Amino acid sequence: MGVRIEPPVAVGALLEAFDGDVEPMDEGAQLVTALVGARPGESVALWGAGAAGGKALALAAAMENKGKLLVVDGDETRLAALGLRLRAAGVDNAQCHAAAGGGTAPDPWLKRKKRSVDRVLVDAPCSGGGLRRRDDGRRCATPPLEELLEAQAAALERAARLVRPGGTLVYATSSLDDEENDGQVARFLASEPGADFALAPPEGFDVKLDGAYLRPEPGAERDGYFAAVLRRQEGGWSR
Repeated sequence: MGVRIEPPVAVGALLEAFDGDVEPMDEGAQLVTALVGARPGESVALWGAGAAGGKALALAAAMENKGKLLVVDGDETRLAALGLRLRAAGVDNAQCHAAAGGGTAPDPWLKRKKRSVDRVLVDAPCSGGGLRRRDDGRRCATPPLEELLEAQAAALERAARLVRPGGTLVYATSSLDDEENDGQVARFLASEPGADFALAPPEGFDVKLDGAYLRPEPGAERDGYFAAVLRRQEGGWSR
């Protein structure tokens, strides 16, 4: 799935030689998308296109370009850039949707997809404190924690509506902050929308989990990140 090259090389120059067959992607992002467990022929949604769209490409690869991949984001410019990257990679099973009001307003398209998607990955907006590249002089401004927590909760609640009964919901950040991670999952499970979801560690996933969570220790050669897998029970919340 991934190749690690040592000693470090200029990735941009290296990729030119592969003519689009290889994409750069952080280890954490690769493991998070593997955790989703997407399979060919399924319906899979990614809530949040991310800065570069790598998770969408990884999900499409796991699906072998079969089934339906839905990418939902409130930023039309970001989705347009992702669309170009998907086409360049030969992905033709993806559909990008700009959520009304940035994902907070009523959206007829999303309403039609309610309780119909097999697997949903929430790539939540976060402080990004686990990313090594935030410590290499390229720091970016992030909203206050209170705003991030509100945005994360809204994304998790809206994305959960898409999950079919028996389907999988994965919540992921590149943060080390418990409030953005365990705390956010606990708040969701205690809410009305989360009432028919339960933590469900995946089977056959060959990476050590911290209980129900994917949370490898960050280090000099590894980013810090977090993911939780939840499964929707049959029946339950239908708003």
